[in-house]
This record gives sequence, structure tokens and C-alpha cells, in this order.
Amino acid sequence: MEKNQLYIPVNIKTRFEFFDGFGFPELGVTSIVALISGLIAFFVGDIYNGALFVLISASMVVTLTRKNQYNQSVMDMIKVFMRFHQKQQKYKYEYYNKYGSFRYRREVENK
Repeated sequence: MEKNQLYIPVNIKTRFEFFDGFGFPELGVTSIVALISGLIAFFVGDIYNGALFVLISASMVVTLTRKNQYNQSVMDMIKVFMRFHQKQQKYKYEYYNKYGSFRYRREVENK
């Protein structure tokens, strides 16, 4: 019996990227942060340190928003960690043996 097999090529990008993991959404976030940090530097008044501040803040945003080969960025991982730590970590339950006559309470902490 002959099966129809579908060949799916690997490493095919579904969106346009300037370099690996950095496309238009990340460019938008980076440009907004660069604009805000440029305005802060303009109002502070120091041109050279302001340019350095804009460069450092934009490069930090590129580092935080660039996605890896598993389609996760550092910001995505931080969001997952924060959501995990906001969830309930202690589970109280009561065990009752239906064949015996004892029961006890226990508190389990999820780590």
C-alpha cells in the first residue's frame, strides 16, 4: 500500500525578518523605546550621554524582544515565569481512607 507523504521543509519563516528573530513587531517596539529615550535625553540636555542612552536602551530592547529558534524571546520567558509565580503554590488537602477509619490533613508546596 502506497502512502501519500507530504514534505514539509524545515527552517521556513512565516514572516519577514530583518535578521533571525527580529521582524516588524520587534522593530516597532524598538523604535518606540528609542523615541521615548530620545525624548528623555533631549529634555535632560546632554547630547553625547543622551545618544549613548538611546543606543543602550534600543540595544537592550533588541536583546529582550529577539526570538530564538523556539519562537520565544526573553520577554516571553519573563512573562511565563511571572505567571507561574503568581499562581497558587500551596495545595491543602484532606486524605480519608474509605476502608479504614483514619484521616489526616497535609499541605503540599509546589516547587
